[in-house]
Amino acid sequence: MTFIISLLIFFASACKSDNKSSSSSKMEMAKVETATTPSVEKTEAAIDNGNVKESIKVATEIKGSTQNQTSVEKVKVIEKTKNETATKSVPKPEIEEAKEKLEEVKQEIDKVKEGKDKSVPKPEITENKEALEQVDIIKEVEIEQPMFKISHDKFDALLSKYVSNNGDVDYTGLKNDVSKLQLYLDELTSTQISSLTKNEKLAFWINAYNAYTIKLIVDNFPVSSITDLEGGKPWDKKWIKLNGQTLSLNNIENDIIRPQFNEPRIHFAVNCAAKSCPPLLNEAWTASNLESNFAKQTKKFINNPQFNKVSDESIEISKIFEWYGEDFGDVIAFFNKYSDTKVSPSVEKKFLEYNWAINKQ
Repeated sequence: MTFIISLLIFFASACKSDNKSSSSSKMEMAKVETATTPSVEKTEAAIDNGNVKESIKVATEIKGSTQNQTSVEKVKVIEKTKNETATKSVPKPEIEEAKEKLEEVKQEIDKVKEGKDKSVPKPEITENKEALEQVDIIKEVEIEQPMFKISHDKFDALLSKYVSNNGDVDYTGLKNDVSKLQLYLDELTSTQISSLTKNEKLAFWINAYNAYTIKLIVDNFPVSSITDLEGGKPWDKKWIKLNGQTLSLNNIENDIIRPQFNEPRIHFAVNCAAKSCPPLLNEAWTASNLESNFAKQTKKFINNPQFNKVSDESIEISKIFEWYGEDFGDVIAFFNKYSDTKVSPSVEKKFLEYNWAINKQ
C-alpha cells in the first residue's frame, strides 16, 4: 500500500522535474516517504476502507508539502493519479457492492415517498389491508341500510278514525283533516324504498295505493263515483311522486304490486273507493300484519253476499275474479279455500255487476 502512495508521488514529482537527475528524484522521494509516514498511514487507512476520495486527498496533500507546483502538468498528473488509484485501490466487487447498496437506498427513498414504508412487516401490511377492507364493507352496509324505518302510524290513525269496520269512509271528516293525510304522503315520497324488506315493500305499496286513492276522492269531494274523475280513467293519471318516479294508480297495482309480489290476495287489500270494491281495511298494512290481514280480508270478502252469492247449484262472484283471473289460477279452487260454502268444480261461474258508487259513510 505504501508503495502505491509512493509511486503516485513519484509520478507527480517526475513530471515536473525535467532538469533534475534521477538520483535527486529518488532522494526527494525518500525524504517525502520519511517525512510523511503518518499521512501515508492515513492514506492506507482510507484505501482500506474503500474511501477513494480521502486517499486521493491525502496523497495530494503529501505532494503539496514536498513540491510546491501549480503547473498544468501537475493537474494532469493528479487527475491521472486519481484514476489509477481508484482503479487499483478499490476492488471491482466492492465497487459493485457499493453501487447495489446505493440502488437499494434509492429504492427505499422512492418507497417512502410513495407511502410504502418497507420497514412495515408483510403480516402487518396484510392486517392493515384487511382492516381497511372491513371498513369499506361496513360503509357499504351502512349505505344500504335505511336511514329510518318507514312508519305508517299517521295513516293508521286516520284509518281508524274515519273508516268503519265494514270499510265505509267518512270523506267529509278526512277532508277537514287532509293536512295530516298530506304529511303521511310526504313521508311516503321521501322513503328510500330499496332499503325496505320484501314485506315492508309490499305493505308500503298497498298503503300508498289506498292513501293516494283517498287523496284523489278528498280533493274532489263531494263526488258520486271515482269514475266521474279524469274522464272515467282516474287510474291512468300520473301524479303520484314515489321512488323518484311519477306514477299512476295503475302503475302501482299492475306494474309493481302484481308482477313483483305474485300475491293474488292483494286484490282484497287495495281499495278503489267503490261500493263493489273489497272493503278498505281500517288500519294500515305493515310487514308484521300482512299474512293475518290477507287471510282475514280474503275470507271476509268471499263470504260476504254483497260481493259474492254462493249456493250448492250456482255461484255469482265479483268481477274481480274475471278481471284478474290469471292471478288466481283455478278460481273455484281459490274460492273454496276461503269460502264457508264449498262449490263444485263443475259449477258454472257468473259475475256480478260492479257498483262504482263511492264507498262513503
